[in-house]
Amino acid sequence: MKVAPSSIGFGAFGAARTVRLGAPLFGASLIHAFVLAAFVMIAPHAAVAAQETLPPAAEPWSDDDPEGIAFFEERIRPVLIERCYECHSSESQASEGGLRLDDRPALRAGGDSGAGVVPGEPSRSRLIDAIRYTTDFYAMPPDGKLPDAVIADFVTWIERGAPDPRDGTAVEAAPHASIDWEQARSFWAFVPPVDRPAPQADEARRRLDRAGQAIEPVGPIDAWWTARMGDSPVVPAERASAETLLRRVTYDLL
Repeated sequence: MKVAPSSIGFGAFGAARTVRLGAPLFGASLIHAFVLAAFVMIAPHAAVAAQETLPPAAEPWSDDDPEGIAFFEERIRPVLIERCYECHSSESQASEGGLRLDDRPALRAGGDSGAGVVPGEPSRSRLIDAIRYTTDFYAMPPDGKLPDAVIADFVTWIERGAPDPRDGTAVEAAPHASIDWEQARSFWAFVPPVDRPAPQADEARRRLDRAGQAIEPVGPIDAWWTARMGDSPVVPAERASAETLLRRVTYDLL
């Protein structure tokens, strides 16, 4: 007589069945225990290795650090000039909120709402709150938010000390020298051209070519050249033949 598996009670067969079902569960528990132990042993070493591979924190810039000054001149000052000076500079009729951004002392002092820039602390710098549009009241520039990359540059600049070569000292422009208009009119470019006759050929001033033959001026250019050279030892070239002239003009026109 066969007995269905479901009819087996808690007798000997039931105990045997229980053992068979429990064996896989016990093996799985051992595997889980080994995995957990391995993770506990490896995790601290992995964390140390990951920490060692992280890039070191950037060193802060001093006020006169060449790298920091270059960063300011290339990435910060152009944005201030283009997007901020119209409302927040000494040249604007009235700096909004009492904030000026065109020199270092004024920028760090800030305006009515607090310090504009706190070196090393972007979270306390009102300038960062403004360009991030943290609140509508401080949203600057008002005509549109700066790109995220530009905002990141401002944060980096402040985090590393906010170096700024603008010391607030006004640079006086050199006075313009007065123009002597009479002297300016004598400059050759402003003198009307005068038709002067070519100098006459002087036998004593005739030039000789390399063959020792006298060079007879053909036109006014030759006459002026001969008179200008005087007793110079420069010897003119021989007169070019018709074939040579044709060859030269051919090269010029081709």
